[in-house]
Amino acid sequence: MENQKLSRRMSEFNRHTLGFKLTIERLSAGYGAARILHGISLYLKQGETVVLLGSNGNGKSTLIKSVMGLVRPTAGKIFLEEEGELYNLLDHPTEAIVDMGIALVPEGRRLFPTLTVRENLLLGAYRRAARKERVQNLEFCLQAFPALADRQRQLAGSMSGGEQQMVALARAFMSRPKILIVDEPSVGLSPIMVKQVISKIEELKAVHGLTVLMAEQNFNQAIGIADRGYLMVQGEVAFEGKTAADLLNNDFIKQAYLGG
Repeated sequence: MENQKLSRRMSEFNRHTLGFKLTIERLSAGYGAARILHGISLYLKQGETVVLLGSNGNGKSTLIKSVMGLVRPTAGKIFLEEEGELYNLLDHPTEAIVDMGIALVPEGRRLFPTLTVRENLLLGAYRRAARKERVQNLEFCLQAFPALADRQRQLAGSMSGGEQQMVALARAFMSRPKILIVDEPSVGLSPIMVKQVISKIEELKAVHGLTVLMAEQNFNQAIGIADRGYLMVQGEVAFEGKTAADLLNNDFIKQAYLGG
């Protein structure tokens, strides 16, 4: 009976993620006089996992912050197209963007360390649609993250880095997003924990129908779950891989990541 309930909720979850596309066109942005992004263009379609590759300082986080309304671009466009409607994200504040179904797992996790796991998760139910059903969403979330179910009363700050990353993922999942944006999930984690976190992101996509945009330096982990991706160098798209195989076979990427 419980499995049937969970299956129905998964079906409901998947239905509300259909028919959308995120498009970034010729985006430029920076901080004060420092220009970081130089005419970036890319897109993300429903059901994809797209990776943003590149070392620190090449603009991946700035791009993500621009999508979330945390950095104001100096030029370009960011559109969410859904069921024939076109929404210009640059016209909306961060809270409205979250309410449209775009959730961010920030670099460094940014949990509230003196709050419990449960309290951190409930703070993720910010969207109006999610807020109305936060109790049900919490149950749904703990089904997706069973390792957290028995640790709801533990202070988030007392957990290991990998465990905190799971809480950060689960907190974003509490808003029942269409698009999950994950910024550098492997930073500060051991290789074992990186593998577990990346596997959980892959599971969320496969089981719950999420669309994922992930910025990641760890090429070998990112390529394992990518449908396709972009290599960013000095604030520009240096290479667009139409498939994961394109990324693996690109000479520039081989030199940058694989030493070949």
